[in-house]
Amino acid sequence: VLDWWLRRLTWLSSFSYGMRQSGELINLEDEELISAAKAAGVRPMMVLAPIDEMGKFNPSPFISVLNDPQARTNLIDNIESTIKTKGLGGIDFDIEYLPGEYAAAYAEFVSDTRKRLSPLGLLTTVALAPRIRDDQEGILYEGHDYRLMGEAADYCLLMTYEWGYALSEPMAVAPINKIEPVVRFATSVIPPAKIFMGIPNYGYDWPLPYIKGQTRARSLGN
Repeated sequence: VLDWWLRRLTWLSSFSYGMRQSGELINLEDEELISAAKAAGVRPMMVLAPIDEMGKFNPSPFISVLNDPQARTNLIDNIESTIKTKGLGGIDFDIEYLPGEYAAAYAEFVSDTRKRLSPLGLLTTVALAPRIRDDQEGILYEGHDYRLMGEAADYCLLMTYEWGYALSEPMAVAPINKIEPVVRFATSVIPPAKIFMGIPNYGYDWPLPYIKGQTRARSLGN
C-alpha cells in the first residue's frame, strides 16, 4: 500500500512523536518510513502530538511545556536535533484538545519553531480543527486560532474529516455541507496558498439497524 501511495505523494507524515513535560520527545520508530520516502523522492515529515506514554491524546505535557520557558527551549532543541539526525523535512504539529486560554501561546510556539527551522530549509506546519468562526466553542476548537496559526506556520492543514466516525450515526466521513463553511472561514483569515484541505482515504461500515449509543461502525482502510 505504501509503495503505491509513495509514487503519488509530496510528503509522508508519520504519526506520531509524543512529548514529556520537560520538553523531551517520545520517539517514533520511523526509520523504515523515512528511508522509503527518500527513495521515492518524497519529503518525510515528523508529526508531533500530545501523545503520552500509553499512546493516548493528553494535552497536559504540552501545557506544561508552554508554561515553562526552559521546557519550551528543550522541546524546540529536541525537534531540531531529531529532524537533523533522522533527515526529516520538517514538523507538523497536531496538538488537539488544547484549552482556549493557550491558543496564543501555542501559535507563538509554532512561530518560534518555524524561526529555528526555516533557515535550515525545513517546514513547519500545523493541523487545525475544523472551525467555522472565531468564537466557536468546544475543546477541539478553542486552542486553534486560525489567524495566528496562518501567520505562525508555513502551511495549515484543515482537519476536514471525521464527522462520521465509529460511534456516530451513519453518515459521510467528510460531508460537503460541513467542509464548505470551514474552507470559507479559513480562507477569510489564512492566506489560501498556505491552506491544505484534509481528505480522508478511509471510511466506515455501520451494521444495521443503527441503535444510537450502541452501534459501532467498522473502519475501512486501504
